[in-house]
Amino acid sequence: MIRLKKSLGTILTSLRREAGLTQPRVSELLALTPSSYHPEGPYLQGGMKTAAGRDRIVPIHPAIQPYIEAWLAKGGERIICGENRKGIVARTYRNHFSHVAEKIGVPQATPHWCRHTAASRMKLYGVDDLAIKRILGHANANVTEHYTHVDIDFLSREIRKVR
Repeated sequence: MIRLKKSLGTILTSLRREAGLTQPRVSELLALTPSSYHPEGPYLQGGMKTAAGRDRIVPIHPAIQPYIEAWLAKGGERIICGENRKGIVARTYRNHFSHVAEKIGVPQATPHWCRHTAASRMKLYGVDDLAIKRILGHANANVTEHYTHVDIDFLSREIRKVR
């Protein structure tokens, strides 16, 4: 369990630094098997919550790929696994996430924040709305909009685009 905590801590610290470059739901993330990873993309294929999210392709950001590969190197039955190489349950993941979030100064953070952060950053950096919707596995753009949090700087830049 110590190794799991250390590995999760490394990844979560990176996710905080990289500010949400991963988008799967916790249940989807924990269900990913080594065969879900496609290095030629690189991308992950999986998802289960909605019709739009099932078996979707989620590209892996270059800053996250080394962490995915480190997890895969463990040879577990799931990409994220314990010392015994077995998958972990959501409660275990959330508990470790909470512990690490507290250590890095955001005790109120939840794993779901990564999806909101990813959506917001994709919007901020001009990723196509359809791409954001598909990456997040949303059937409806209204749901994606709920995930996207914009600040006044973004809104000010956008209004200046009008000529």
